[in-house]
Amino acid sequence: MYVCSSSSHPQSERLTCAPPHCESSEPSCPQFPWAQPKSRAVRLVLLAIPVLAFYFGGLYTPAGAAAASEPPCGRTQFVDVCTGDWFYPPVSDLTAIGAISGYADGTFQPNNNVTRAQLAKIVVLSTELDGPLPSTNTFADVPATNVFFPWVEVGAANGLVSGYSCGGPGEPCDDLRRPYFRPTAIANRGQVAKMVMLAGGSDPYFPDVPLFADVPADNPYYGYVNSVSRDGIISGYSCGGPGEPCDAQNTPYFRLYNTTTRAQASKMIDRVRGHRATPSPTATRSTTTTTRTRTPGATSTYVPTQTPQASTTRTPSRTPSRTPTTAAWTATRTATPSGGTPTASSTIPPGGSGITANDPIPCPLYPADNIWNKRIDALPTQIMSDAYVATIGTNGTLHSGFAMGMWQGFSIGNPYNAVATAQPMAVITFTDYPSQSDPGPYPFPDGALIGGATWLTPVPTSGDRHVSIVRGGDCTLFETWHSSPVGPGEWTAANGAIFNLNSNALRPDGWTSADAAGFAILPALIKYDEVEAGLITHAVRVTAPMNTIRSSHVWPARHSDGTNSSSSAPPMGTRFRLKANVDISSFTPRLQVILQGLKSYGMFLADSGDAWQIDGTPDQRWDDSELYDLNRLPGSDFEAVDESGLMIDPNSGQSR
Repeated sequence: MYVCSSSSHPQSERLTCAPPHCESSEPSCPQFPWAQPKSRAVRLVLLAIPVLAFYFGGLYTPAGAAAASEPPCGRTQFVDVCTGDWFYPPVSDLTAIGAISGYADGTFQPNNNVTRAQLAKIVVLSTELDGPLPSTNTFADVPATNVFFPWVEVGAANGLVSGYSCGGPGEPCDDLRRPYFRPTAIANRGQVAKMVMLAGGSDPYFPDVPLFADVPADNPYYGYVNSVSRDGIISGYSCGGPGEPCDAQNTPYFRLYNTTTRAQASKMIDRVRGHRATPSPTATRSTTTTTRTRTPGATSTYVPTQTPQASTTRTPSRTPSRTPTTAAWTATRTATPSGGTPTASSTIPPGGSGITANDPIPCPLYPADNIWNKRIDALPTQIMSDAYVATIGTNGTLHSGFAMGMWQGFSIGNPYNAVATAQPMAVITFTDYPSQSDPGPYPFPDGALIGGATWLTPVPTSGDRHVSIVRGGDCTLFETWHSSPVGPGEWTAANGAIFNLNSNALRPDGWTSADAAGFAILPALIKYDEVEAGLITHAVRVTAPMNTIRSSHVWPARHSDGTNSSSSAPPMGTRFRLKANVDISSFTPRLQVILQGLKSYGMFLADSGDAWQIDGTPDQRWDDSELYDLNRLPGSDFEAVDESGLMIDPNSGQSR
């Protein structure tokens, strides 16, 4: 008797029937004649055939029968995977560990394209990833009944895969506004590069010169593609083909958006199993590794004019591994820390009491006459505007420092926490700038969301690690950076600042805050709900490399961490706007809201970091591919504004 075994997936099923393991009554077992029960007469006839054939001239021999039934590739695992094929070793390796299988007819079909769901399954199984399965599916189109559900969820929990925002054609939003995974969509080479790199534990690699002619430095797959190429996992194509001209260096092409066959995917994934956790010599972009220094306790004298004021030099090192931007990263999800549903950082249920994440802010963000809420589209251009823009970079492009979810466990954007008036207070120890910090305690829940470090245990020691807590009732905002919980009701932070959101008061001149300019961060963030409502009515924060910022500041800024002494460099607090003649009609409606806000209210130079990076709150409703389109706007589309005529009091944010 025979028993049939098969793989668990009907779309990639391979049946194996071999004696003595097949019950002929099983409908899934091939009904070969030798697997059937036979009558005595039939058995006698079958036994007589070879005797009669031999008697009549050797027309039949057992050897001849074996030769006639030999598969094209010999006795291999699959009839279409021969020992001489380039993909034979990886297919055999992955089959042996159960990561990949064939079809019911005994074929592997190496030239079939691999889908996103199939790729997730193969990668998860081959790299032995694990994670909790949520009680509610993360993606609207991959329910628990889908055969790929466990592999997609584990991939999402480990940050390997992400989805697409709901609301597109045929993808309606449910009550949870869950994204879509598109499991049957064909995986392209860029997606494969990203997934295998993350699964292998390597870092993105950012060489100064692109390795492939069709993957420039501003492409979201740049770090992933270069990493897997450096590690010998995926290679490219020689230049010179149709539409792929050669440059002076004969730089090859990667063909990011080409499909990937089952054979190609097998080879890539099998290779990554031997390249686990290869460190990258250049894991971060040079523009994001600036060091911010501050001198505790020092102050500067502020003169009530538009003349930039010298700021203090900050000696303690602030090394911001800046939040990855959508210009460089594709956001992915992160694992839920203790079971439950993996979600984007905007809806991760934080710990602590009376805390909600990115709920509507229960207070106004400054009075209506505050300079942050003042339109500046009719103000004159700053006389040094061209020089300021050129120093930051005319060819650098606008990009968002906020996105849908997570990148390798780091939240993309600055989350905030809303707490009730009764929230218990926490002791805050200021490690770097106690003399420039507003004394505690602060109402920090133990599970407060930390910018760039949500749900990482222990909290990393790198990155800015901003915490923003807005307390309802008295509308007080508490913000820190380099924030770390050290125990129940106890935190450390480099610096702390307290802002009354009903007041126009500024921090003491010369004092820093979670922003190097001494600004509050929360009022300067782009929030999804205001974009969805169709109007941004406040300025936003923008960053620039430290060496492009002047070591001085202008109203309403209170500090600078810039290192440039040239008058061509913009002082901290310079306000920029998108030029009125820039056509934004080709952008999506949501992006038009953001860009119109940059025309009407502009953006304050608030901190050091990436050139032309604007910031917002992380929210699973953002569409990362949509946000990436902001890169179409170069620095030359912006201009500095002269707002000196709006100042009433140099120590107040109130404006005329």
